[in-house]
Amino acid sequence: ISMSDLLPGEPGQWRKSVSLLAEDHQHGAEWLAIKFAEALLQGVCAGANEGECLDAINLMIRNHRVMAPIYNIAGPLRNLLHSPHHRPRLISFLEKYLEDRSQSIVDFSDKLIQSPPFEKQLAFFSRSSTIEQGLRKLAESGIKKRAVTAISNPGGEGKTTAAFLGEIGWETRLVDDAEFIDLLFPEDVELLILGCDATDGNRFLNKIGSGSIAQLAALRGISVELWTLSSKFVSKEIFQHLLNACKETNEETNTQGSRNVSNQLFGWGKMEHISAVR
Repeated sequence: ISMSDLLPGEPGQWRKSVSLLAEDHQHGAEWLAIKFAEALLQGVCAGANEGECLDAINLMIRNHRVMAPIYNIAGPLRNLLHSPHHRPRLISFLEKYLEDRSQSIVDFSDKLIQSPPFEKQLAFFSRSSTIEQGLRKLAESGIKKRAVTAISNPGGEGKTTAAFLGEIGWETRLVDDAEFIDLLFPEDVELLILGCDATDGNRFLNKIGSGSIAQLAALRGISVELWTLSSKFVSKEIFQHLLNACKETNEETNTQGSRNVSNQLFGWGKMEHISAVR
């Protein structure tokens, strides 16, 4: 999706933007939440009513049930919509949200530049918009590494990650998921970098297989880092809710097949297998 292809100001265009975002299962949770906030802000400023806004929020929640940034923005938005004189408050909230998220990404990248990974041989599984932001900043500062990336089926998000690494000038190798597991030894991989859709500090949700791969890498003596943002952190109660949604999503995917759902399967892992959180 290129949001620049959507014409700002066109009547009803914000709803088209939300529909595209709801069907987007390639971009990361943070990117989707930010683009949703931008589209909803456009709608509110254009006069969208309470029902239209709620429909948009519910559509995003329904299609991205496991992603903490979507869940975290939906609650406050619903509360504001049910309050009196909600339009100016909604606009103020969304503008502040976008400002905070933008600053969060800048802070994440700055800290990464100040303390970049020293390992030379890295590994990636699936795709993360947060990781891409960080890697782009590293490349712009002249830091380049060698990497191996799993295709990450079902969905094949690793192909996009490998293409991105090539664009920023990193030497990368795209491999089948089974081969990726065979390569997870210290002589081939020094650092495994994962993103996440949600974490409660003890567990994390991400593309299915991420937790097992993190555990395997840790057992083999490979450092494992989780690159994430504050919008991914939730309480233990909310995490359990997202974990239940994860199981439901997986069941639907396996039952209905890829023609009707996203090709995306989710799983969870333990933070005890993570060496560091950035």
